Amino acid sequence: MQPSIRRCFNCNLKTHQMYWINGPECPVWHEVAGFSESMHGGLKPKMIENLRKVYINLKRLNEEINPEGTINNERGL
Repeated sequence: MQPSIRRCFNCNLKTHQMYWINGPECPVWHEVAGFSESMHGGLKPKMIENLRKVYINLKRLNEEINPEGTINNERGL
């Protein structure tokens, strides 16, 4: 049996493989991400949509705070 659940390396969320319609693009982040595969534990479509909205808001806030698109912290990460 083939694995049907993918865990995004960026957001660490599990979603069903059928939502990864753009290849390596995470269905929550809408950005290219690596992933691991398993057989169980994926999010439901409503949860994916809610998390996508949260991510978009966080990304917008981060861009307002830091318009260069970089994160400034003590370690320089």
